[in-house]
Amino acid sequence: MRQYIEKMNQEKTDLIGRIEKSKKVIESKPYGMDKKQIAQLIEQVKVMEKYLEILKKRIEYDTNKK
Repeated sequence: MRQYIEKMNQEKTDLIGRIEKSKKVIESKPYGMDKKQIAQLIEQVKVMEKYLEILKKRIEYDTNKK
């Protein structure tokens, strides 16, 4: 496997972890987060999920590229 594909796969793994942790924060509302902070975190998670979607497409394309 090409080194850059391995790096993208590691980035994907890290990103999935950050998304999962952020979703847990949203569900539990720790640290006295107010509505504005929660809304901003929700927006951030949506963007991270879109980024993850694109990253997966790049990995798939580069992995199958001849």
